[in-house]
Amino acid sequence: MMTRNYEFTRCLSEWTNTMNKKLIYSSSAANYGTNGIHPSNLYGWSKYVAEQLVITNGGIALRYFNVYGPLENNKGKMASVAYQMLQKQKEGQEIKLFPLKPKRDFVYIKDVISANIYAVENYTENAGDWYEVGNGVARTFEDVLDNLNLTYTYHDEKDIPNGYQFHTESKPYKWMFGWESQWNLEDGLKDYLTFLNQL
Repeated sequence: MMTRNYEFTRCLSEWTNTMNKKLIYSSSAANYGTNGIHPSNLYGWSKYVAEQLVITNGGIALRYFNVYGPLENNKGKMASVAYQMLQKQKEGQEIKLFPLKPKRDFVYIKDVISANIYAVENYTENAGDWYEVGNGVARTFEDVLDNLNLTYTYHDEKDIPNGYQFHTESKPYKWMFGWESQWNLEDGLKDYLTFLNQL
């Protein structure tokens, strides 16, 4: 993970510096970990240290929250809960959620794309910082599955992994100035289902 997330980013950051170009790095809300301050697992740390390197070299980092949307079918276990649970339903598998209603900031891929375009057009001259890319509203996994009309049960509390993030929510004042999310969860899931039903 450190090789792919850090070493590759280091090489790319050094190359963009050599070419006098600004790197826009796809970072992660995993940087906040369980305490909202520091990463709590290797994935989070690999993204955090890569992000710091990019910023030091004058690039910018976009901290994506929980991204969902078209063309994530090759992401395996890293695909969104929406995609994974729809696949489970197709395969006739039982759908289970963690109890205690953890919440996530679910951000539609079209918002992520617009944030990257906005960064290219507005932030390549004044780089050297990080920004959040999210919807700005924390929602439960139940909200996602209810909108998809999926039925579910729950795991036992003891099945919740150590270091599990129970709450993520981007703050609009940490977004790029002038950019904002256009897709709430309901509209994003409706658009996503339209895409999936066309396949």
